[in-house]
Amino acid sequence: MKSDVIVIGSELDGLVAALRLAEQGCSVRLMASGAGSLHYAPGGVHLLGFAPEADEQIGADPFAMIDALHERHPYRVIGQRRIRAALDWFLAGRASQAVGYRTNGGNSPAMTSAGLEIPVYAWSARQARYEDFAGGAVTVVAFDGYQDLPTGLLVASLNRQGIDCKVIKIPPPKQMSHSVGLARAFDEMASPESYFANCIPELADQTTAAIFPAVLGIRRHGQVVEAAQDALGVQCFEVPTLPPCMPGMRLYSEMLDELKQCGVAIHMGAKVSGFEPRGARIEAIVDAGGRNYGADVFITATGGVLMGGLEVQSDGSVREPVFGLGVHQTRPLERGRADQALDALHETGVETDERLSPLADGELHCENLFVTGMTLAHWQPTREASAEGVAIATGWTAAEEARALLGR
Repeated sequence: MKSDVIVIGSELDGLVAALRLAEQGCSVRLMASGAGSLHYAPGGVHLLGFAPEADEQIGADPFAMIDALHERHPYRVIGQRRIRAALDWFLAGRASQAVGYRTNGGNSPAMTSAGLEIPVYAWSARQARYEDFAGGAVTVVAFDGYQDLPTGLLVASLNRQGIDCKVIKIPPPKQMSHSVGLARAFDEMASPESYFANCIPELADQTTAAIFPAVLGIRRHGQVVEAAQDALGVQCFEVPTLPPCMPGMRLYSEMLDELKQCGVAIHMGAKVSGFEPRGARIEAIVDAGGRNYGADVFITATGGVLMGGLEVQSDGSVREPVFGLGVHQTRPLERGRADQALDALHETGVETDERLSPLADGELHCENLFVTGMTLAHWQPTREASAEGVAIATGWTAAEEARALLGR
């Protein structure tokens, strides 16, 4: 059966594009070889956290920094109007879901697993930020045998901020030491309030908040946190752990459920290996089993080098493996030159026009294909703290362009 749009990849940009299109009444097929990089996302929407020309300098207003980015940066290509519209749509949609976000319109420093500050534009209600604990006393709750949250670094960082802090250790809900297992154990728990009341000794009178590793459930996260707060009588927050990260997995699960409710046909474990062209258009894509899937419009959201959306060849060049799109690369990678890794992981990618249609030597490569997220060139999500922002903005923009091409 032919679809209006096929989205390739389950990166956040792909989920955004598919959901936006499905909400607008388009028939959508999502094809992905795996779960995507949201499983490594620590939580929050990172829009643009650091000033482009000043490493580690947090910018208060992400929108004020956009004009200083490279002229071919995805934000510059699509423009601020679309960025704002995409964020408004995304945050409004999350407000009615378990993974809700808050924002004050600027960047706010959230806590990393090592206690460092990372600027976020929007954060979930239980995501720990330093301003949540100002002037208070905090108890960090650690699980026996669990090693993916360095509590010593976290406590030292809180103390440097003038925040009183102590650590208590409790037995985990099940005897396991990995994040996914702990989160699932909380999901399956019949009475989480009883668990917290029985396992955690009475908190000191001056304690104003408790911090947990971000493993308090996946699908039942909201209920588990409420149970912890009821049992302890203080606000409870989470700090992201080493990957895999439950905040990203929660968002992924939530959006996947929404896509299913909207009637999106989802093919997980489907590797797209090629396509069928017709003139300047794509007629269909072909999976590894030789099956054809036709559509009027295609969106590729397969990620960058780390997720397989771009591939590094033996000669150090990088290629886009499905559609043979032109890839911008400053120079081939050289073996043994670790200092060049960022070029392959970030700056390298597909160049597009303002519609996110791929370009080849400055000319349109294919009129019914759009490219999003980590596959795009001229941005550095880690250095900029911009991963989710670019994913949301480009996924939404690709969906809008796809609708325009469909005449919807």
